[in-house]
Amino acid sequence: MPDLVTSTPSPKEQMQKLERSLAEKETEIANLAAYLENRERKKNNEANSSNTVITLQNIKELIAQGIKKHQAAMNPPVLGYRNPCLSHYDSIPFLKGYQKPNFGKFDGIRGHHMNIWCIFTRRVVKLP
Repeated sequence: MPDLVTSTPSPKEQMQKLERSLAEKETEIANLAAYLENRERKKNNEANSSNTVITLQNIKELIAQGIKKHQAAMNPPVLGYRNPCLSHYDSIPFLKGYQKPNFGKFDGIRGHHMNIWCIFTRRVVKLP
C-alpha cells in the first residue's frame, strides 16, 4: 500500500495564494461598486429626479453592509457550550477503582509566583 504524503505549501506559496485571493476580492468589490452605481443610475433615470446623488461614502456603506450580510451567512454564531468530544466517549465507563483527579484551582492570590520562583531557583541556582 503506498504511503500517503501530505505536503504543506511553503510560506511563499501561501503568500502567493493569499495575494491571488486578495486580488480576486478587490475585483469583486470593484464590480459590486460598479453594479451599485449602475443600479442607482437606472433608478434615477426611471424616476427622472436629479435630487439623488450617489457619493463614494454611500457606495462604501452599501459594500460594507453586503460584506457583513455575507459573513453572517457564512459563519453562523455559536450558541452556548458545545462539547468538543464525540458523544460516545462519555458513555465509556472508567476503570474499576479510578478516581477523577481533583486539581487545585488558581485563585490569583497565593502560590503561583512563588512556585515559579522555586522551580527557577532549583534549576538555575543549585540549592543545597
